[in-house]
Amino acid sequence: MPSQFVSNNKQGGFTLLEAIVALVILATSSVSIYLWLGTSLDSLGRVNKTIAMAQLTDDLDAYFRTLKLEGETSRTFKLNGYQIDWSARLVEPKRVGLHGSGATSDYELGLYDVDVSISRNQSVVGSFETRLVSYKYIPPPSANPVF
Repeated sequence: MPSQFVSNNKQGGFTLLEAIVALVILATSSVSIYLWLGTSLDSLGRVNKTIAMAQLTDDLDAYFRTLKLEGETSRTFKLNGYQIDWSARLVEPKRVGLHGSGATSDYELGLYDVDVSISRNQSVVGSFETRLVSYKYIPPPSANPVF
């Protein structure tokens, strides 16, 4: 005799366990993406900072190449949004330069230690020390002295 009640085991939706598993997978992937994004932004910030420092050091190198230390031994100025403080001190007494052959040149030379401090928004970003040679042209004595 056929049964009047036929069991139908067909489901129409998600079970609670399937929903929890889906939420766990979604949460794990969201956390992973968030951490990856944070790491990428940190790396990008470091790259930008490195590029800015490379440009700043190139600009400082050009500045110090044109600097004549005869008139000033310290200065504070702004460069690329950074505040640059530098001071120079004479390492050896100034003297007349020599050519490779030993003959005296027409320049007086001085060797300076230069301390440089770089700051932004009242906090020091970096500092370094370098050496610069200062030179001053000294005209040779006249061959025909005037009496």
